[in-house]
Amino acid sequence: MRLSREKFIRQFAEKNNFNINITRTVVNDLIDFMCDRIADGDVLVFNNAFVISTKTRKSYIGRHPKTHEKINISGKTTLQIKAAKSLEDRLNENMN
Repeated sequence: MRLSREKFIRQFAEKNNFNINITRTVVNDLIDFMCDRIADGDVLVFNNAFVISTKTRKSYIGRHPKTHEKINISGKTTLQIKAAKSLEDRLNENMN
């Protein structure tokens, strides 16, 4: 099931009897803050859930698949999300 940001906000507010507008503001500010921290190179650690970090890939020489011409593939920064063992165990509970 895919859960959009708005649906998440609505369900979270209803579950905890929070005002929907305040919940929307808090969630949006939290997401913006997290994105800013990640963009600055910080590692976000949520114990018993996950770790979000960035990984920088070096540039390298690749080949065009049709012409086999050598091309320079530029380096880039990617997002890395690692689930905590407790989260992985929870996800796999239903598989057994």
